[in-house]
Amino acid sequence: TAADIVSAWKQALGNSAVNLFPDMLNSMAGNGLQGMDQWIRSVEPMLGALRGEGASLLQMPAFGFAREHQERLQALAQAQLDYQEANKGYNALMLRASQEAFEIFEKMLSEREGLGQQIQTPRALFDLWVDAAEQAYAAIALSPDFRSASSTTTSRRSNIARVLRRSITTRSHSSPRCCAR
Repeated sequence: TAADIVSAWKQALGNSAVNLFPDMLNSMAGNGLQGMDQWIRSVEPMLGALRGEGASLLQMPAFGFAREHQERLQALAQAQLDYQEANKGYNALMLRASQEAFEIFEKMLSEREGLGQQIQTPRALFDLWVDAAEQAYAAIALSPDFRSASSTTTSRRSNIARVLRRSITTRSHSSPRCCAR
């Protein structure tokens, strides 16, 4: 039955509530390639403690000889927390697209089953799955919610890069030069 095929398909993909689209896009970078996404994932555990009560520490005034450095670190941590919050909304929409893709896939299979049309090859099954996933993603991608979530996530990610660049530039200009004349 169509439900059995969809269940097997979910199992083959590794999880019944898998968030297909972000996982697929993240895997396109390839092994050994590092970028902003990998850096963000690597600092998430450290910043996890800053959520909730710890976030108030980011608002504390800096003082002492290293106050500028502390302010830069606070700004970077706040930018990261803002990005994580925005990314939750984006990922929720992608999860919804993944779930809807499975629903559309099952509907397409049921329609074929009702008409007595059997899927003859794995390629035909895969093509049907791609059509279902594209339909689900298109419905989400054209929604106002997606536009808002996508633009907010992109803006917050750009803010991390800006704050990080400013921190590196400031730090490099304040460091003594070993070979300066």
